[in-house]
Amino acid sequence: MSSRGSVADSIFVIVICFAMAFGAVIGLTIFNSFSNEALKMPAFNTSIGQNVSAKVTSGFSALDYAFPLLFIGANIAAVFLSFMIRAHPIFLIFALLMLAFAIVLAAVFSNTYYELASSAALQNASNSLTLTGFVMNNLVLLQMIFAFIDMIVLYSGFGSQGQQGGYA
Repeated sequence: MSSRGSVADSIFVIVICFAMAFGAVIGLTIFNSFSNEALKMPAFNTSIGQNVSAKVTSGFSALDYAFPLLFIGANIAAVFLSFMIRAHPIFLIFALLMLAFAIVLAAVFSNTYYELASSAALQNASNSLTLTGFVMNNLVLLQMIFAFIDMIVLYSGFGSQGQQGGYA
């Protein structure tokens, strides 16, 4: 995100969320297959090995709970950064075009995540990341809500420099 808010921050949030969600599913899949094979060996099938496996699994569970908070936090940060600038309403047209692009991008990433997460190889990991799946399956709606709030703040005249806003 930039030091000042704009609708372009929605694109940033969408890309980062997709990368985190996909990385978590891939990481958990790799860890599960490694852990299953490693625990078959006597050298790793000890109380320490099982404890490490349990700790890493609980770490992925914590990441699943943190994902919606990170998504909401990044969007709230974008809204707060929008308070720092005053944008003339004439630029609303460009913001709407950028919003349309962000919504299409969110739909593509949401569908891509759904297709990848429902594949046989990744399905076990994606089923255990329930909150991440919820955010990614509803990414278009959630991001549209935050982007509209961002645009309202950006173009309503609330603004920087301690002024009340408006363009009189």
